[in-house]
Amino acid sequence: MTFDVTMGIIVYITVTEVVLMVVRNNLRLFMADKRVNIQDVSDATGITRKTISKIYHEISTQVRFDVLEKLCLYFNCDIGDLFYIEDSTSDK
Repeated sequence: MTFDVTMGIIVYITVTEVVLMVVRNNLRLFMADKRVNIQDVSDATGITRKTISKIYHEISTQVRFDVLEKLCLYFNCDIGDLFYIEDSTSDK
């Protein structure tokens, strides 16, 4: 149960389940399998090192379609092979 007090009004919210969905990637695995580093991927695809690094370290908040296409072509995979959704459900 959560209480929220805003401007003297008390609102309580009962939460039974919280679902957190996070987009993860397998870029590390693909790079390890191909034995390449971030610079190698950048040189081969034209994607900036900064963009690849953000994806690699999973700190990117968005990925453009052209970047997805270049990565999939380079690693010869589908988007679903490279990115996946991880969900964790917890009871409160």
